Amino acid sequence: MYLFFSSDAFDLFSRDIISALSLPENYSVHFRYREELLPETADFIANARGRDAMIIYVKGNKLGVDAAELNLQFLPIRSATVIDGFKSESTGLVHIYLKLGEFITWPDRDGQLAGAGDALPPYKYVHFCESIQGTFICQWHEKVKELVRFDERFGDKLFFHLGIREQQSFNRSQVQICFDKAEKWSSFELLEDKQYTLFISIYNSSRNPHDFEKHRIKIDYDTENFFITNPDSIIIGADRDDRSYKIVTKDIKSIESASYLKIQSLFKENADTDVESVSCEEVITLGFKRNPVKMRRLFFLSIGSFLGSALGAYGASQLKPEGNYPILFMVGGLGCFLFSTMGQYYYFKKN
Repeated sequence: MYLFFSSDAFDLFSRDIISALSLPENYSVHFRYREELLPETADFIANARGRDAMIIYVKGNKLGVDAAELNLQFLPIRSATVIDGFKSESTGLVHIYLKLGEFITWPDRDGQLAGAGDALPPYKYVHFCESIQGTFICQWHEKVKELVRFDERFGDKLFFHLGIREQQSFNRSQVQICFDKAEKWSSFELLEDKQYTLFISIYNSSRNPHDFEKHRIKIDYDTENFFITNPDSIIIGADRDDRSYKIVTKDIKSIESASYLKIQSLFKENADTDVESVSCEEVITLGFKRNPVKMRRLFFLSIGSFLGSALGAYGASQLKPEGNYPILFMVGGLGCFLFSTMGQYYYFKKN
């Protein structure tokens, strides 16, 4: 198993940990490392790809302080899988993409890492372990609470954990998440003309309960491909809550399309001003595809139009003074044609 460390040295690295907390299972996060901070192997990326991993937060990594004088502490965040990586010749950075797994605790981490020495931070920020023992799955709110106790810099923030589910009563599972290896991002795969549920779990780490309502969640998105039934601001006024909102996808103009959904946690320290600071922010990708159900509906409705026209034409050609059975064909054809017309108007707005 590979251990990937992210520290408090830069705000960017701390935001990586917040992303690891905010995003759902199977979504990807992006870590970046200088090459000298990686294990000294001939082909680290090839060896790591597809392997189990663990994301660990490092506290106490102060810039400008000699490595031997640092007193670092480690907090495991969640399990992951290495899905891709590459080295940028332009910047010398190695970019790693991890697919998120379950939130975990590791009580005996210090004991099992005691002999690693300079293979751990602040010398190396990726470490390979043959075996890890004593890890346990935990819930999101437990991990956030543990992180806030571990490092006070995560206090007074409004954390969120998001996901998108199928809305049908018989299928409440999370929608499929795909990773695009060319563009290096994950996306929720949605179908046009369908309804989904955006669910957001919220945890407020404010020390003062009177500050709860100074925090809010803002959801921002482009309405071209979908819309969400969300209020302008989501304020819970308590330490934790769950909210869900309907996502309604629209007709797309091509076989595939994509949009972005931005979720921000905002904090207004002074009620007399409009100035707000961003505590957490995630931009997720929504991928849209043609709905095969629409294709099947149009196929059968088109057959109805064809049958209606054919039956009507046959009945008209067989009209005779001494018989009335051709009229039945004409009535049946009219029924098929009207059924098809109403269906195409209802589902496709065709007049």
